Amino acid sequence: MIIDTIEQSFFMSTRWTGLPCTSITTSLTNQITQNNRQDTSHTPLVTQTSPHETLELLLSASNPPFNKLWFHGGETLLQIELFKQLIEIIPTKKTAIYLETNGSLPNYLKEIIAHITGLSVTIFPEFLGESIETLQEWLYSKKDTTYLSINIPIKKGFLAQELSATYQWIHSIDPTLSICLEPTPNFVRKKIATPKKDILRALTLSKKYFKTVQVSPEINHILK
Repeated sequence: MIIDTIEQSFFMSTRWTGLPCTSITTSLTNQITQNNRQDTSHTPLVTQTSPHETLELLLSASNPPFNKLWFHGGETLLQIELFKQLIEIIPTKKTAIYLETNGSLPNYLKEIIAHITGLSVTIFPEFLGESIETLQEWLYSKKDTTYLSINIPIKKGFLAQELSATYQWIHSIDPTLSICLEPTPNFVRKKIATPKKDILRALTLSKKYFKTVQVSPEINHILK
């Protein structure tokens, strides 16, 4: 499969933020970012080599405490056939597989969900319906919600009605679910960084629907 980097790292912007892992990133993206095409500005680390060759690279970097494999970056599920071949031969007794997705491909998730330990879903309005299906699939499979991270991007000047609609959908699935708010930090994109007033608005609205609202490290820093 096409992979950009494999490195010892830490989870970022999910409920597992700060935990050590082996980070596996891919540049294949959907319409949210780059119109379903590969970023050609660099050479991927791993192209379509055999799953066994890719596995050797992964395992060489996934020694404890980095033995959680975190697939993220682009949309890994766009490579479903190669991804499925790979995770089916990963020794799950030694490693755990965490997947980050925008929820746009619930049918593909069904094909590999039995092999996934943790699922991180970032919900965008464009893919709300598909994201809800993705969450339902996780719950229908009787997966532990402790290993489900629901991430809500908070943009500058967001519309409360749109955010409220997203919350209502999530709440209708399971009112005990928790969410993680993700603003755009100043050091990433200064012009569109989420101001403190919008973060506070999002927090206030979130607490009307959820008992547990987690925040990314950027929010903690901004609110201090």
